[in-house]
Amino acid sequence: FHPRSGVMRSLGRVFRALAPVKTRRRCFATANPSLVSFVNAPSLRPDDHSTFGAQVFPDFVTQQEHDQLVAIADVWLGKKRYQRDHWDSVIFNYREAERIPDMWPPELLPLIQRPETLLPGSEEMRPVHILDLHEEGFIQPHVDAVAYCGSAISGLSLISPCVFRLRHCERKTEFVDLLLAPRSLYVLQGPARYEWTHEIDDKTNESAIPGSVFGGTGESVERRRRVSIIFRRYNADQSNTPS
Repeated sequence: FHPRSGVMRSLGRVFRALAPVKTRRRCFATANPSLVSFVNAPSLRPDDHSTFGAQVFPDFVTQQEHDQLVAIADVWLGKKRYQRDHWDSVIFNYREAERIPDMWPPELLPLIQRPETLLPGSEEMRPVHILDLHEEGFIQPHVDAVAYCGSAISGLSLISPCVFRLRHCERKTEFVDLLLAPRSLYVLQGPARYEWTHEIDDKTNESAIPGSVFGGTGESVERRRRVSIIFRRYNADQSNTPS
């Protein structure tokens, strides 16, 4: 949709009626280490955990901001069918869109600019990637192409929780789990970005690993439809096409 279309103007009126909280560009979010479980990564010593490069920031947006983002995602994706597989055979049962800042309602610009403060580098931000994963959808283990994006990636989780798994590229029995609740933001950089794949399993109901900091009670994380708003910088040396 063009930012001046009737649909976008209507959404703008809805957002203004909700009286969104004013946000600043600077981010004061705090990561919660208990949302990253290293139980199944024995090669990582405790001293390695702080430099691993995976962080989860809970409550990165308010519930009201969350609902606004879901509303705009539904407008942009609502008429699209879920695709069975992606061009790179990584994502299954999904819908997606990319939007540059000029296409977002002005009320939401502070929200999509907020994660930029957590991504290292000075390269320009890529268009925001909106990924809608069906409740039966899944993402195969992969590392985002270096030619496609920079040294860090982040994603804002909407609608439902999931266990986001990082698996070592060579020692495939080792993995690190991130618990992503709605409204939380994850950031991957350093070893977590380059040496570990990331995935969302294809199980409708998935339990966090036994004994982990968020799965020791045996509670399961129910898989439902989820939307991710993904943020990346351009790679300074990239060709602007995935490798």
